[in-house]
Amino acid sequence: MNHQELVNKAKGIPKDKRLQIIKNKQETDIHFVLEKIFQRMEPDYTVQITHGVDELGKDLVLYRKDELAQTIIGVVVKKGDIKAKTLSDVDIIKDRISFEPKNKKLAEIISQIRQAGVHPGLVKTSFEKLKINNHKIIIVGDISQQARERMSLEIPEGIGEIHDLEWLIDKSTNYYPEVFFDEHLLNYLSEQIKRLEDKHVLNKKNLLLSDVFVDPIVSDYNISFDFTGENISKLLRKEKYPFNKLEAVLRQNEKILLVGEPGIGKSGCLSKIALDEYKNIVQNSLSDKKENIEIPILIPALKLLSIDDTKDLLSEWPETLEGRIKIKVLLLDALDEVALKNREAVIEKAEQICNDLDCALLITSRNIDILNSDILENFKKYELQAFNFKQAMRLVEKLCTKNKNILENLRKGLNTVADKMPLIPMSLMLLVDIVEEQEEIPASITELYQRYIEQLLGRWDKDKGIEVLFEYYILENFISEFAYEYFYKKHNSIAIDVTEFTNFLDEYAERHRYDLTTKNELWIAIERLGVFSVKNKVTFCHRSFLDYFVAKYIHDKREEFENLNDMICDLYYSDFWQDVAFFYFGMKKSISNSLINKIFDNWITPDKVDKVFR
Repeated sequence: MNHQELVNKAKGIPKDKRLQIIKNKQETDIHFVLEKIFQRMEPDYTVQITHGVDELGKDLVLYRKDELAQTIIGVVVKKGDIKAKTLSDVDIIKDRISFEPKNKKLAEIISQIRQAGVHPGLVKTSFEKLKINNHKIIIVGDISQQARERMSLEIPEGIGEIHDLEWLIDKSTNYYPEVFFDEHLLNYLSEQIKRLEDKHVLNKKNLLLSDVFVDPIVSDYNISFDFTGENISKLLRKEKYPFNKLEAVLRQNEKILLVGEPGIGKSGCLSKIALDEYKNIVQNSLSDKKENIEIPILIPALKLLSIDDTKDLLSEWPETLEGRIKIKVLLLDALDEVALKNREAVIEKAEQICNDLDCALLITSRNIDILNSDILENFKKYELQAFNFKQAMRLVEKLCTKNKNILENLRKGLNTVADKMPLIPMSLMLLVDIVEEQEEIPASITELYQRYIEQLLGRWDKDKGIEVLFEYYILENFISEFAYEYFYKKHNSIAIDVTEFTNFLDEYAERHRYDLTTKNELWIAIERLGVFSVKNKVTFCHRSFLDYFVAKYIHDKREEFENLNDMICDLYYSDFWQDVAFFYFGMKKSISNSLINKIFDNWITPDKVDKVFR
């Protein structure tokens, strides 16, 4: 449900009931409501609740600064009616905006800035004293005619605006309608929905996940394979299901394993499942305030390593929803990104949590060795299928936002390369970006990534007259060496500490004799690319990019490796780095007989037959 639909729902509530809902709230809750209203009314302002020890008379402060001036508005809230018997409240309001000192400390502060004729409003996000330009006085209650007349006479002209409960009801209805429903739940859900809608691999064009998502097809996943006729028959007649099959099975509290190749959209599927659940809860919460709310929880498998137990997992919920939440399903993403030694522990911990909470479990993973183990024997197993041509074109049409005229060229080009590259969300997204920019269809998945990376790193920017800080090859060398040396060689991981990145940057700059300015410019250039995220941990924005850059380093330095064929063969049979080998093959465009023989020498072993056959 979008904001306007929520506004319309709020308008359907009788006004007397809306008035009573607001009047029943505590004053501190009113501050929170006003914060939300002002944030949406005035998106250019920083809004800060300042009520507390250091408020100095202001409950909230609105702050905006541009090239010409800064504007600071102090907000004073008075809860309760002001009538003939309570006219003394007018004096309290006057005190709060006239800056009369109430204690020695405050008097000293005021005396220091009295010459300016204004009082500083403290904004917690700023350390400077900000001069209040204006006030908003909000009375959360009824105001008698006598009180209105007295305030208009006694509060200095031009000091600000006085708003009553009618104003607050009107602004709440239009800007923060959540207050009339299950407010804390809706706030939590809206945050989760926004995060899922915005943070997905296809969001390079500011598109919402629900706008671009194309329902995939899932099939039965046959983990074991041998050469008997019965198993061959099963493999050939894999039953296929619509995507909503997974959601239906989850409602039965099942344990599910969803397998798929890199870039096929496993994370997007989990996000869409969670998104659908959150939106359903929003709809239901508008008509009935439930005490037990069944919600999904979506976390990376890596994060589960840092969670001790069920209690630790539930401690992350907002205090306002404590005791009201029931987990409906645990969605655990990317088991393959967990180090081999920890995978079984993650599965066991996930199962224990789901047993404690009596909820369903859905785990996604690439095709890795542990999927053959007995630990997953109680799971229903499905596999995401690549798109058919119709599904692929549906996604391309949603992603192609720059020039709709090239859609027909994309359709023809996609027909040409459909048998050379998988029709999966990641490759289709890259394809659209490349074709919109270069108006040419790549011939293979490796060439697709190569062209995309070249475009991303600005290989042709100079030709277009665009100023560049660093040449394309410098950025490519930096990232590929970083990927190989730290992610692959040193840690065998998809995430490393940020200190490792800064150490590598320092060492790289010293080796190439960059001064401090050049080193900082390199960091800025790398950061702008968006290839990886640098926070407490450093991770590539998509696992496929990490695999590509590791392969790029090996390919470029192939003459320097003594046992290159052994290394490539190990990569080919690695469930963690297998796609590095495939990118390497694509870059090299030919494979030596010695490497082919080595791969086949290692082929016919029970633990590798299924992997190679797939």
